Amino acid sequence: MTNDEVDRLLGVAPKPLKLVVFNSCNSAEQARVAVRHAAAAIGMAQSIEDETARAFAGQLYNGLAFGRSLGLAMRQAELYVEMKLDRSSGEPTLVLGEDVDADELIVVAPPGLSAA
Repeated sequence: MTNDEVDRLLGVAPKPLKLVVFNSCNSAEQARVAVRHAAAAIGMAQSIEDETARAFAGQLYNGLAFGRSLGLAMRQAELYVEMKLDRSSGEPTLVLGEDVDADELIVVAPPGLSAA
């Protein structure tokens, strides 16, 4: 998918978008395009192995599902990959929109609370 196609697709997506994740090789530039439409985006700065991509995504989404901030969930996912697989690949790149603090951005509200 080209950057223009990403831009057009996200331009017609329902708003507000909190997070867009590109868990694929060399997708950091697409993440930079995505923050035109979303509070935050994650892309990979280099090639990423399938096992690493699965481990990163699983841990990231687990953290987000438990109401952790995007910043904390991202750090936990990166550490999980490093410790579990004893390597890193992909170089996850977090891109934030203007005035967005990853440590304050809650993507999924914890049970009993509503997301703002």
